[in-house]
Amino acid sequence: MVLTGAPALWLLFVVAQLVVSGRLWWWRPADLLPPFLFVAVPVLLTLVALPFRCSRRNAAVLCAGALAIGVSLAGFNPLGALRGGGPVPPDGVRVVSWNTGYWHEPGEEGDFYALLARQEADVYLLQEYLYYPDGVPVRVDELETLRQRMPDYHVAVAGELITLSRYPIVAQYGLDAPGAPVPPDSDFPDFWRYKTLRTDLRVGDRVLSVYNAHIPTPLWIGGPSPFSAQFWNTIRDLHGQRGPQLAALARDVEANPNPVFVAGDMNTTSAMGERERFPAGLRDAAEAGGAFYPASWPVGGDNFPSGGGWTGHSSRPACRCTGTSCATPPASPTTASSTRRCHRDTSTVA
Repeated sequence: MVLTGAPALWLLFVVAQLVVSGRLWWWRPADLLPPFLFVAVPVLLTLVALPFRCSRRNAAVLCAGALAIGVSLAGFNPLGALRGGGPVPPDGVRVVSWNTGYWHEPGEEGDFYALLARQEADVYLLQEYLYYPDGVPVRVDELETLRQRMPDYHVAVAGELITLSRYPIVAQYGLDAPGAPVPPDSDFPDFWRYKTLRTDLRVGDRVLSVYNAHIPTPLWIGGPSPFSAQFWNTIRDLHGQRGPQLAALARDVEANPNPVFVAGDMNTTSAMGERERFPAGLRDAAEAGGAFYPASWPVGGDNFPSGGGWTGHSSRPACRCTGTSCATPPASPTTASSTRRCHRDTSTVA
């Protein structure tokens, strides 16, 4: 019974993950399973059942069903591992996306800006341009310092998001997300209001729309105990923040006629149902990055989408793009985080 019951329960769980994830807030803890388990678990259960003649056939059938359904959630990237990225074009645009982790600590300003400068990026998409003492977001005002330290860059800011660009910024705005809650007593309401900053850059004779996104986390790591009401209330509140922000990003990208490049901290794994809410037409370009299992944070992944003929080809935190291609620059030991990228071909742009 155990040898067939466990595969049956796992199959039911995988089906539930496909149906429920991203829709029901109380399912969130299940979303945090490492995605590779959707392949590893059915394989292990099959191996465990092999020595038992009376159970192995039923177990194998159930595990095969779970594997067939779950492989799309696992985040594996065999094509990327085989093909890798292409050469960096000489006129490429180097883009770095980085969640700074609440900007810099006191006394570390010099190291922080030195790290940024060493990336030699044409465009920086930075998240968490704020301090967060005692769980309260506090606005940072370092624009003057930024302009002094990075004098060749144009600067755009919305809430906790900041974009630096060597290319002229012809338009900029934070994406409004109707339905996203903003605490009435907050001293930094834009932190809650804007989780995506759009900047339109003049690159040669084209305008490239760059989206700098930081989708709210699905779970408060290090927060209250899972056995407390506050834990579940927090999950419900965070679920209510994520949906409107993803919808705002999708609406703006889908209505945008320009080539599109979206990067940031999406706080979303390959197994989460919210992937369906990403802008239509984006394609995951991680297969060109050379990593069999592309990931960034130790427990999750960022997405780095682009579109309109600007394609991404790297699982590192920076890439070089032209109007038709984008490739990985040499790796740097100072790199602070890695990302995944997506792209939308010109043929799929409405």
